[in-house]
Amino acid sequence: MMKINSIHKISLLALLLLLVVVCESTKSTNLNTKETVSKITMEKTTLGNSSVLEVNKKQVLTLSKEKNGEENTRNSSTKPEHWQEINRLVSGLDMNEMSNWEAPTQARFYDGARATIITIESDGQTFTSQSFDEGKPPAQLKKLYDYLESLVNQ
Repeated sequence: MMKINSIHKISLLALLLLLVVVCESTKSTNLNTKETVSKITMEKTTLGNSSVLEVNKKQVLTLSKEKNGEENTRNSSTKPEHWQEINRLVSGLDMNEMSNWEAPTQARFYDGARATIITIESDGQTFTSQSFDEGKPPAQLKKLYDYLESLVNQ
């Protein structure tokens, strides 16, 4: 039977410490590489009014235009936790299929709801949803839509 002496103990401890350091550095690298979104835009339009929400790593910009010609603009800084959550939500989407996801309702076709489109710019590519009724996105976009709406209302 082999005895474990102090050199073996020190070697084992050093190996464990090295593994912990490597695992932690891999975690932080993975978090950084997941941030692929450069900009996300949500446009809502109907006869008479429109609004645009544009979010990037630095700012949240909201533009709205009313039937009477009145325009409103609101600009604020993007909080790091908001940007991280947007990237998390987008990472769960198959963006190559995004343009194929069908809307559950059709009220926008008779001006019963504003037509809404979400556009995601990521890794140098642009992905755009089909139009859907405001408040009723395709199931795959529901969480992202709800989160973007929460940013508008802050």
